[in-house]
Amino acid sequence: MRTFALLSLLGLAAPAHAQEADPTPEAAARVDFERGVAAMESGDPSAAVRAFEASFAALPYLATAYNLAIAYEAVGQRADAANLLDRILGGELGALGPAEAREARDVYDAVRAHVGTVTLRVEGAEAAWVRVDDAPETRPAGAEPLFIALDPGHHVVHVGAPGHRPRRLLVRAELGVDNALRVRFDTRAIGTLRVTVPHEQSARVEIVGVATGPSPLEHDLPAGVYEVGLVERPASRRSVSVEPGALREVSLQLGGGDEVLIGVLVGAAALAVAGAVTGVVVATTESDAPLEEPVFGIIAALSF
Repeated sequence: MRTFALLSLLGLAAPAHAQEADPTPEAAARVDFERGVAAMESGDPSAAVRAFEASFAALPYLATAYNLAIAYEAVGQRADAANLLDRILGGELGALGPAEAREARDVYDAVRAHVGTVTLRVEGAEAAWVRVDDAPETRPAGAEPLFIALDPGHHVVHVGAPGHRPRRLLVRAELGVDNALRVRFDTRAIGTLRVTVPHEQSARVEIVGVATGPSPLEHDLPAGVYEVGLVERPASRRSVSVEPGALREVSLQLGGGDEVLIGVLVGAAALAVAGAVTGVVVATTESDAPLEEPVFGIIAALSF
């Protein structure tokens, strides 16, 4: 088991008789913190997690957060550890001393190699929030990057804001892969564009200037004209229009030479046009450079 120094809970050193007579949040947090320290020292990190979580819920102090992150790492909750350490190293909960900062950075670097990460930016709305899977709590989000660590596998990231339809994004997290996502809330007329290559799941397709990725590739986009095609065959590009509230499905079929057969289907899109959220997600790899998107500016990569 990885061992690190335990910080004392400064500022909560209330006398024992005061804790008994007046069970303030500080006193309750102190009791739970000391239970967590004792559990870590006795080799029971699971009990330490429960105790530190209770202490941190009562009072979100830096010392508690630091030790909770260490306990998370000890029980294998690496995504929880990474998310908490990101807040700590970002100074959200106060300043660590030099030794603790080095140890926190060591733990952070170690756990990040065992999780997938997403850097999220949300634009076009105030008081935006993010919730991962069925987490009971939300996190505030905005134009400043929000780091989210995820255990390997598929996750649902919910992004919402007052007065806007929440966006539900399916994300596949991979070990050591750091991806980025930008979501913009938009009140303009929105349609959906889906590009597929039947029976060729490995084929890479593109919505030119918006996204590239494996078939099928689908995006909610402002109504307008876009170019689609096969990444490896620039000559295959064709212009298609996206109508408000409609699904435009383009079926690309590999043919001889550079020939591509395109079929288009227009149907009702499963989205609310008024107050719709446009989430720009790029299915590509970590090494791909960000793309220039004609409506929203720079967008970056996200595996999903």
